[in-house]
Amino acid sequence: MYNPLACVIAFQDNPNTMARNINTRTMGGGEGAKVEALSFTGVSKASLELDP
Repeated sequence: MYNPLACVIAFQDNPNTMARNINTRTMGGGEGAKVEALSFTGVSKASLELDP
């Protein structure tokens, strides 16, 4: 039998040592661009950085 609580890993984080980055894939809409609209070309990449 599958127990989802057995798969949980608990940890305490410190917001001062953690950073979250989100990088989007875009095209168009450069600085000063008034004609071309900004469009997303793919899924965003999210990452977490933990300092020791």
